[in-house]
Amino acid sequence: MIPVRLLNGSELFINAELVESIAAAHDTIVTLTTGRKIVTSSRPEHLVEALLEYRRRIHERPQAFPISDSPFPISDPKTQSQISPARVPQE
Repeated sequence: MIPVRLLNGSELFINAELVESIAAAHDTIVTLTTGRKIVTSSRPEHLVEALLEYRRRIHERPQAFPISDSPFPISDPKTQSQISPARVPQE
C-alpha cells in the first residue's frame, strides 16, 4: 500500500499492485488496473518513488531466522511428542 494525498487534504492508501499509470496535469491522476482514477495532490515523483520503494521491499530476500527461534513447536511424526528444533530427526 502506498499513501496518496487527496484534493481535500485527506490521506488514502492505495494498493501498489493495482497502479497502472500516473499522469501529471494540474493535479496528479493515478489510474488503477480496475479502471478507477484517483485525483491527488501528491507529486508524481513522490508516488513513483513510493511505488519503487514498495517493489524493493517485496522483492528483497527475506531474512531467514534460525529454526531454533521458531515460535512453532515441532513434533516427531512417529511418536507425536514435541522435540527440540535443534534435534530435528533427519530421514
